Amino acid sequence: MVARSQLLIVVFAVGRGAREVPAWCHRSVESAVAFTSIHKTGTTLASEGGLCLNEFLDRKDVPIGLNYASRVCGFNFNSVRTRRLITWTRDPFDWIVSNYMYDRRGDEKARWFPAVLGDPVFAADLAASLPGFNYSALPGEKFDAWLKRLPLVEGLAFELFLRMNRPDVAAYIKRTDPIHFPANLGELLQASGGERIGPDAAPSSASRVSVCLEDFMSDPARTHRTWRNVLQAVAPGAVPDAALEQCIADHDTTASQATFLNNTRSKAHPHGTYRTVSPTELDGMLKMARGLDAGFLGGTYAAAAQRIGCNTTRAARRRFV
Repeated sequence: MVARSQLLIVVFAVGRGAREVPAWCHRSVESAVAFTSIHKTGTTLASEGGLCLNEFLDRKDVPIGLNYASRVCGFNFNSVRTRRLITWTRDPFDWIVSNYMYDRRGDEKARWFPAVLGDPVFAADLAASLPGFNYSALPGEKFDAWLKRLPLVEGLAFELFLRMNRPDVAAYIKRTDPIHFPANLGELLQASGGERIGPDAAPSSASRVSVCLEDFMSDPARTHRTWRNVLQAVAPGAVPDAALEQCIADHDTTASQATFLNNTRSKAHPHGTYRTVSPTELDGMLKMARGLDAGFLGGTYAAAAQRIGCNTTRAARRRFV
């Protein structure tokens, strides 16, 4: 046992690999604050921002381990008293477009494809949900190549269907590929629970809070205020020092193209589909996704967007998808 109250931040992203762990992560801990995020809700940004907080709290003599520390350091996360859970979430339509762009780029393995198209239950559900769409794959075709071959409307429609949280779809894919299965809308909704914090909303004493990725995608001032309130959720009363401010700035996704590309600290650019489409193209994809949801899926995503409530009105946030 340690003589004083110590704090562990366990920052982990579903499906991501481990980071290098500092030596001090092996110190004893008594309580935990956890960052969690599903795919394309800010996994890399949360990890990098968490590292900034890690370095700050270490300078203040508060030991923390980051990004799978519970595995790498030998901590059993469930055995550590969790003081607060901070989940990252995102508007469902932004999330769908981001997943489509990422899957189309081919960075994620999809061992469940193309076999999933031949599963009778999956195929019947797909045909009933998206009548008029004819989905078939060439022998041995990879998911990214298939999406590139499909017209945009068919690719977005498939992403919407794939991630709707249908039990039969999720069960089949997880049986086929228990590691690289796609995140779904149910998980996104679950991540959106608890008290919302953001640039203008500091946390209270709630044990579970959530933060919208869009609040890190608008402009530097809004991003800065959001990180300050995240810090308050982690360590109430903490005052950021110059090094923390600089670290957060190094990982600011709203920085200019030249500044962001020349930054050697951040991995958010190569991971994200950053500025790979123009604002006009993104507007078109978002409009198309909303139309498909309304026309074929009963407004499921629109209802989820209303429940989640992330701010999508700022045009500047479209720099990052």
